Parts: sequence; structure tokens; C-alpha cells
Amino acid sequence: MEVKIKKIKDGILPAYKREGDVCMDCYSREFVIVPAFGRKLVPLGFALELPFGYEAVIRPRSGNTREGIDIGIGTIDTNYRGEVMACVCNTLDEDFRIEEGDRICQLAI
Repeated sequence: MEVKIKKIKDGILPAYKREGDVCMDCYSREFVIVPAFGRKLVPLGFALELPFGYEAVIRPRSGNTREGIDIGIGTIDTNYRGEVMACVCNTLDEDFRIEEGDRICQLAI
């Protein structure tokens, strides 16, 4: 299967961390503060072109989820060509800082 991927601005392309991983790690393209008990869209710095009939799914990282930071699971359809974003949900009673280049979610195709 061929998936076309394009880096946006100074983004980091998603990558498998270890051999055998099913999901690729995705990184924040910019600094974002997610307010306490709030949510924010975080740009991931890439766009995809998937083959017809496939989807990509944004998923949370278990390490963040254990700490109270979750990701709204999202589908990227075959016809979407914009920058992929993650909806970061903060269940903590304090703001959550995401630095540019932080590993924030996973991508499964």
C-alpha cells in the first residue's frame, strides 16, 4: 500500500519508534497550552493522501492517558488533504503545556 505524506512547515513526519509497532508516533508542530478541563486542536505538521478505501486513525498515547491527557480519536478519510490535527483533552485541574516537537499521539493506518 502506498501512502503519500507531506511535511507542513517545520513539522516532524510520523514515525514508528520500534520494529513491530502498529502505530506511528506523531509530534506537535507548535507550542500549545491546553487549559485545565479543556481541549485544543494541535497541528501535527503533516498531511496524508491515502488509497481509496483506507482510513488513518489518530489515537492517544498510553503514557499521556495515564497522566490525565487524552486524545479525541479521529478518522482521516481518503479525501482529506489538510494538515492532520489532534484534539487534545486535558482532564487535569491545571493547564497542560505542549512544546513544539513533543510526541503527542499515535497514527494507525
